[in-house]
Amino acid sequence: MTVEYLDDETHDDVGSSAAASDHRQANLDAALRLAAAGLPIFPVKVVRDGAGEWKKPPLVKDRQRVATTDPAQVKRWWDEFPDAVPGIELGQAGLVVVDTDRHGGPDGVAAMRKLVADHGNLPDGPRTNTAGEGLHLIFKQPDGVQLGNREGSLPHGINVRGAGGYVVGPGAVRPDGAWYRTAKGAPDLAEAFASGTIPILPGWLADIIRKSGGNDQVGPAQALDLPGDRERAFAAAALNKSIVEIEQAGRGTRNNTLNSVAYRLGRMIARGWIEELVVVDGLSHACHSNGLVNDDGMGSVRNTIESGLSAGRGHPHSDLQDRAISQAESPAAPNVESPPLIPVLWDGEAKHNPTKWLVRDLVPMASIGLIVGEASSGKSFAAIDLARALARGGTFLTKQARKGGTLYVAAEAAGTIPGRLEAARLGPFAPFLDEHGRFKDGGREPDRLPICVISHPPGLLNDNEVKRLIATAIDVSTKMQERFEVPLRLIIIDTLLAAFPINDWNSPAEVSRVMDVLARIAQKTGAVVLGVHHHGKDVSRGPAGSFALKAASDVVLSVFAETDNEGNVTGRRKQ
Repeated sequence: MTVEYLDDETHDDVGSSAAASDHRQANLDAALRLAAAGLPIFPVKVVRDGAGEWKKPPLVKDRQRVATTDPAQVKRWWDEFPDAVPGIELGQAGLVVVDTDRHGGPDGVAAMRKLVADHGNLPDGPRTNTAGEGLHLIFKQPDGVQLGNREGSLPHGINVRGAGGYVVGPGAVRPDGAWYRTAKGAPDLAEAFASGTIPILPGWLADIIRKSGGNDQVGPAQALDLPGDRERAFAAAALNKSIVEIEQAGRGTRNNTLNSVAYRLGRMIARGWIEELVVVDGLSHACHSNGLVNDDGMGSVRNTIESGLSAGRGHPHSDLQDRAISQAESPAAPNVESPPLIPVLWDGEAKHNPTKWLVRDLVPMASIGLIVGEASSGKSFAAIDLARALARGGTFLTKQARKGGTLYVAAEAAGTIPGRLEAARLGPFAPFLDEHGRFKDGGREPDRLPICVISHPPGLLNDNEVKRLIATAIDVSTKMQERFEVPLRLIIIDTLLAAFPINDWNSPAEVSRVMDVLARIAQKTGAVVLGVHHHGKDVSRGPAGSFALKAASDVVLSVFAETDNEGNVTGRRKQ
């Protein structure tokens, strides 16, 4: 059976909205229904970017592999991501989707109508009205080599998603209430997939997609194979090389470098060689390391990444040639006879970057170090006082602090930290509070501080727990910018003894493991990382334990207690 393409009435219900309280249940129900039909599902986040456009990034890594039809896994994902919409992994499903857009640019629906008029009707297959007033035309992959994410000679406004790609499934509800719905008179996708009645992509349309020209500027036309180990290794090596390139970019070149590498990687994302989430994560970490996030903010960095990726996705990478990949193309790719080279800087190429300070002339940016003190000397109070100074852009030990937020990892005595933070926030205002803690005479309570606490910290000798802490810190930094318009500048781990249960603090090797973790956290987050630690018996020799503690630290802040003849603390001083 064939049908004429497109009646405008197929878009009748696109703008329909659902009550916000129903969105989560509707998306879960849609995900379970699609999975029950045998369609591989994974969770997708639908959000507006800075330009007001809707973006649909996956919420899980390696979605091509982990997409599932298992209802128990689907429910677990939606417990973790209750606002997700269902994404359909097209490579696993063996489907190709022609997406006609109406996003304010070329009218893909009108362009598709003209193609059909020129070439003949389309078979009667599932069609989905998208939330953006476009249309998904869903087909089985043609026999032979599978099509990927490329448009070939299709007119602008028409996109193709196949092997390596995904689409949002029918039944999904966007946060603004717009639905993805089966088009009027079209077969339901879940029913058609379960019954095996989805038609194969027509040959004339497949030929246009395979041809070069139009939107496709990547050279000779070929259908896209599913990515193999060689392609994945090539893309992984390209990402590693790009991260080094960003980290070494000097001031004035960082943003252009970021856009350039994002474009190159976007071309590989379009081929399904690498996950977009992995690329965004790696490039974001690199921008923490080179200071771009601190200078421009994470929002600006993410916009640059998305701009480059979007441009790259429009020009998918050409097939890799059947030869050893050259060193210039990918220093870590397979079949390369020589090992990858370590980047070097020749005299005159290295740029001098003046020291940037978290606290002027005291604590450098992106450094690691210690706050050490005797028992009851007030070292935790000193750490919180530093966090307070950053929160308000004030002074610490008479020296100007850069404004920013703090993540306080309370590895011991976590219950005391909220009260200490309140004391730091109220400060000299405390005498003006009544017996209920309210300000007298209607005074206004001081603003909340950009400080948050981890009260159940991970064991940081475990690599997976370190990764969790890094991911949490990056998420905290993003939310601090949203709530307080400042990035995360400082991570305090109080105390090192509680967070790192090593066997021998006098062992240089074991202590080096601890300091390596601090350095890794600083490098990945761009924050200063300070561990709270104890003095040794001889306070003049610094922190207790191996010399490696002090040797690996960029800064050591010592807090001393002044005592009377009986050893009672009478005062505190910092050094």
